[in-house]
Amino acid sequence: MDGDSTVEAHRELIGEFRRRFPLFDGIEGQFGEHGETESIPWFFGFILAAVAKSGPGACCVVLDKTPGTTAIAAMLSGLVRLQLDFPDLVETYARNALTRGQRVKVKPGNFVYEYQGVWEEYPHLFKLKFLGDDAWRGFRRVDVLRLEPTDLVHPKGTGRDLGAFERSPLDRLLDLTTCGNNSLIRNAVLVQMPRAHLGRVAEATILAPKGVEQFAPLARFLPWGFIGHDGALKPNDPFQLVGEPLVAATSVPEDLALACSRADPGTKTVLVDGARRLARDLQAYDDIAARQRLVVLASPDESEDLRLLKERDCPVWHMSADEVLVGETCADSRTRASLVGATIRAADVRCRSRVDAVECNDDVLQSAATSLERIAEMIVDKEGVEEVDEVLARLFGVLFEFSECCFGVGVDSMGDLQTARDEIARQARWLEPGVVSELCNAVEALERAGTMGSGGEKAEALLSILAEHDGTLAVAARSPRTAKKLREDLCDLGADLPVVPVSAFGPSDEFDGIVVAAWPNERRFTRLKNLSVAPYIRVLAYPFERRRVLRHQARERARSRSNRLDAEQLSPILGIARRFLAPLSRTQGAVEHPPGKEIVLDHPVFRLEERIARRQGTRPPVASSGEESREAQLVQFFGGCYALLTEWCELPVLNDLIDSNKGDNAKLTSALASTLSTDDFVLFRAGGDKEFLRLIAEEILGPEEYARVRKVAERWKPALHRLGHGPSMIQRRLAEHGLERTPPTVAGWLGNPDRIGPGDYNDIEAIARASGDTELLCAKEEVRMAISRIRGAHQTAGMQLSRLILGELRGRLNELGDQPTLLDLDYGQAWVVQVASVEAKRQEYPAGQVNRLIWSADSVF
Repeated sequence: MDGDSTVEAHRELIGEFRRRFPLFDGIEGQFGEHGETESIPWFFGFILAAVAKSGPGACCVVLDKTPGTTAIAAMLSGLVRLQLDFPDLVETYARNALTRGQRVKVKPGNFVYEYQGVWEEYPHLFKLKFLGDDAWRGFRRVDVLRLEPTDLVHPKGTGRDLGAFERSPLDRLLDLTTCGNNSLIRNAVLVQMPRAHLGRVAEATILAPKGVEQFAPLARFLPWGFIGHDGALKPNDPFQLVGEPLVAATSVPEDLALACSRADPGTKTVLVDGARRLARDLQAYDDIAARQRLVVLASPDESEDLRLLKERDCPVWHMSADEVLVGETCADSRTRASLVGATIRAADVRCRSRVDAVECNDDVLQSAATSLERIAEMIVDKEGVEEVDEVLARLFGVLFEFSECCFGVGVDSMGDLQTARDEIARQARWLEPGVVSELCNAVEALERAGTMGSGGEKAEALLSILAEHDGTLAVAARSPRTAKKLREDLCDLGADLPVVPVSAFGPSDEFDGIVVAAWPNERRFTRLKNLSVAPYIRVLAYPFERRRVLRHQARERARSRSNRLDAEQLSPILGIARRFLAPLSRTQGAVEHPPGKEIVLDHPVFRLEERIARRQGTRPPVASSGEESREAQLVQFFGGCYALLTEWCELPVLNDLIDSNKGDNAKLTSALASTLSTDDFVLFRAGGDKEFLRLIAEEILGPEEYARVRKVAERWKPALHRLGHGPSMIQRRLAEHGLERTPPTVAGWLGNPDRIGPGDYNDIEAIARASGDTELLCAKEEVRMAISRIRGAHQTAGMQLSRLILGELRGRLNELGDQPTLLDLDYGQAWVVQVASVEAKRQEYPAGQVNRLIWSADSVF
């Protein structure tokens, strides 16, 4: 189609959206805490059409959604339904909502009366009795909507009339007359997402009639609420006794399914934020889809979860960039800061997206890669080769990290090579001689590369690109550690530009181009590309990396072909006639021509990579025989990362800062792994051994003074250890001296290295007497003061850290969702991650892996 025909086709489709959803034409909004006023993008018309289709059933829409897309779609869908259903709601309320003798408050003044029903002699009037008085007055029956049931008794109504009527914001927005009475409203939309997240988006979103400058955020007047564990709908307003929330949220698929089962079939529309949770509870998916209309909004990188939904016969529509951009005359007018604009900007970037491999050579690294690939060929079809897989994964990780060291290999990277060498020595007796020989060849080549220096051609290529490029450029690194090394090296050469770990790119970023210094692995590269934060990505690639880039491009082409739906397939999903969709489907860009060189998609090394990825995606490797280990608990986080937390490791929990409306009064708390729950937000320091609270506390007191006072504060611990072996023995010794404490309490004193002092200061004296420590007995007051001083410093540090986190989170609503979020704090960078699951049982894991954030794909090449 030519340009004029495309514009005409878009105009006809938008005309159909206008007919079905007139709300779009009458309102505009601010989508974010600091957003500019903008129109509602027409791509929401596709979502609302899918939601509005009558009858039970399911579909999945895949697009570059933000953490606010599903919430905004749910609220728009609820408003559209409210406009449509309002006449029936009024009639039902007038007939059934109020009973004689019931206390009611009159909107908008909230004066309280006792309802006496319709005046029989004058049926066009109803009667209200004054509280504590026999007097009553009659009022027009049309004003019954201004009455709302209440338990309140103040302020008492004694006026001669009901007071001046004011249209509520909801009335003005939808051109209704609800009189501000949410009790007449019935639920229309159920949404699967955390209740707090829906609240944050509602608080950050303003919808107003066009031309109206001042309007309240949706959270102030939209009747929203949540779904209880029994499936019951509960208003967010605790004083609302009658009526239902127009939109109700839950993060638990089982609760969502219960709410659907309690409602009549086909009466609810259900929106799900992301495919991940529902794909892991397919019974809930089946129950919801069989009873109500279900629409899942997913991101392009949820490929495995989308596959599970497809196997459930759920139609999956990957919305094209052209479809997202319907009606957009100037995509540059939208911003990434906007909860809806970010999707438009991403689609605009995706239209221009291009990936190139910049060919480089390094004979030494290539020889190491060749040896490792030979091993992959030797074991590709063999069973019971987990030991070889693990060794290969370590060495491939070292290979790609060396590949990224354009300006010389760092000490940490050489340490990884030594770890791999030690692992080979431990496993050598179990491995075939040919495998051992090739492993030794690879290690020798990597040692030469590390000692002699590698990356000459990559360094030249990178510096050449930086010199030629006049736009905003970023360098993507495999990990936070290699990003730090690259950043320092480039800074030494006078190059000042962002060097960012691949996992740290977020939806609010935007660059003219990204240079990927080394192949980061398929999963991470796919996520980077799907973020659509730069139209041009260049991968600096040695031959073994270029093979992966070409494979990625071939798979993307195949995926693109299989993901497309034509007008005939889309029409029943959206309930839109084919004639509106057919011209649009023909405007989708042609599939890229494959490169001249034929790509082998089933190379043995690729099969090895996928095998290791599946294993590591299931669970992390436990400690092997002879390896130093620690007992730890596995905590999985959304976004492809996890942590192995020891018994006494405490993490800062950010729920109060993120979920509440307390503003600067929100507090930072901490929790052990055993007390974490699904959907908790926790904080990990991105680098360094000391956690933030100790780091800030040391700055408050001074490092030397902190160390001195901390040593005094912990003076009671050696005395405690001298009382016996194990918590039970020590507990009995303490009980003999009058100190009754449970074994778990004593275990906490013994095992938690961060424990400053016992909960009760008097326990110090009891410990001193039980252990016969006269020096501690004499110094007990000094120890108490030291404990108090350290605790005070940590408390102050907690408040300071809370302020830093709140400052960073403001304006970043776009990034707070299932994906990890990187914060830049004054004391370093930190990851905010959301708990997906906590494994109850602790196991022995490698000591070097505990108490830090680990990316599931970090060791997969």
